[in-house]
Amino acid sequence: MEAWIILVALLAATMAYVLHAHRRTDLGPLRVPGLPLLGNTLQLGASGAPFIRQCRQEHGDTFTLKLIGRPITLCCNPKAVAAIYSAPEDMITFRPAVEQFTQRIFGIPSGPFFDRHLDILNALRMLLTAQHLRSHQQALIQHMRQHLQQTERQHGKVDLVSFITSLIFNAAVSTLFGASFLPRHGADKVMAAFSTFEKNFELAASLVPHSLLRAFCRARSFLLKAFKVSYDQGDFRDTVAGNMIANCPWLPASIAPNMLLALQWASQANSVPATFWAYAHLLLPQHMELHEAVRESLKGGDDDDIIAAAMDSRGLLAKVVAEAVRLYSPGMDVRMAACDLQLPNSTGTDFLPKGRMLAVSPYEMHTAPDIYGPTATLFDPLRAIPHADDAAKGSGAPAWSWGHAGIAFGAGQFRCPGRQFAEAEIAVVVAFLLTCFKAQLQPSGDGRIQLPEPELRRQIGVRWPRTACRAALCVR
Repeated sequence: MEAWIILVALLAATMAYVLHAHRRTDLGPLRVPGLPLLGNTLQLGASGAPFIRQCRQEHGDTFTLKLIGRPITLCCNPKAVAAIYSAPEDMITFRPAVEQFTQRIFGIPSGPFFDRHLDILNALRMLLTAQHLRSHQQALIQHMRQHLQQTERQHGKVDLVSFITSLIFNAAVSTLFGASFLPRHGADKVMAAFSTFEKNFELAASLVPHSLLRAFCRARSFLLKAFKVSYDQGDFRDTVAGNMIANCPWLPASIAPNMLLALQWASQANSVPATFWAYAHLLLPQHMELHEAVRESLKGGDDDDIIAAAMDSRGLLAKVVAEAVRLYSPGMDVRMAACDLQLPNSTGTDFLPKGRMLAVSPYEMHTAPDIYGPTATLFDPLRAIPHADDAAKGSGAPAWSWGHAGIAFGAGQFRCPGRQFAEAEIAVVVAFLLTCFKAQLQPSGDGRIQLPEPELRRQIGVRWPRTACRAALCVR
């Protein structure tokens, strides 16, 4: 799409917001200078994470951007982050912050979803608990073997990004949605539609009219139709997806396809890039000792050994996965002030008015030397993990632990309900690849063996690599 069309749409949307939105004069934390009307939209869109890092260095841990005419305060101070994630819903709320996003992307009406949001999260958590993980992992391994046999891609030079994307998509979708869904609609067609849907995800969530995003609309329409047909035909009976819908009887049947699309996105958007980063880092020459240590932890390398290693939350494989998630974590996790707030900072408090959008930046927090030390941007699964209280320098902030993956999956009551499932899924795929293949990264154009740069402009989800990553695979 022509860039000028997007720019015109942004300008029109901004003008509409500025002319009609209710704006308060109490500004809260320091605003970062930007353009008239557009504010900091183009700066953030063009640079992403580096722009947030620059703002933090120049303006401190708490600062306010103006995006499409609306202020949003970014909080990078551990005390403020702890306060945001532990605040009750009547102080800092989740719903208004993501309501429009959910409606625009998945087409889920606000009432049926958000009125029972916690119930839906709890229903999904019940299906993805540790007691169910083993059967899910067994099915995932089986579907990965079937996919490799069907595609005959078991050796030769491949783009590792595309190889892992195809492997996980086919295996994970079959595991969550049943073995009938992809064959009924064509696995390649479904994957192509989902790829288009995912690539346009952030733009579609913005105020850009969907009439300008025809490829996204076609892909979403195809996916929703496929989910409806399979739902009506009973393809999801006795699957995770089907049980999620069955355990939420208050949801109208008309939005079941939309809920299934949301589940599909949630099961793919983070797992695929995180698996790539975890596996690819183990293939770098400087990590060969770590590579061998992870392989040794898999013992005999049969399915039971793979599953046992993936379910060991304190094992080396889990640390490798968590470090990949930490290092390439999302750019923003958004909330909204439900009342006037005094948010703690390193020297006192910042005032934020009711209705102010708030954002935590997991990526900025995880790669900040003042929190994770001088090696914050390096891949080191054995690093010492900071505790929130330590990071807050004894400020009295609530004692929640950063954990190995930090806040990549959020924190508090709205923390990702599929976090354990996602981490176990990533671990299973990495262990499967280490067991089944000998792999060697291919030199880039300058002759060096290195990984592609992550896409730093995106703010939602684990970051994807910007370019392909060539590797030679050989069956063990």
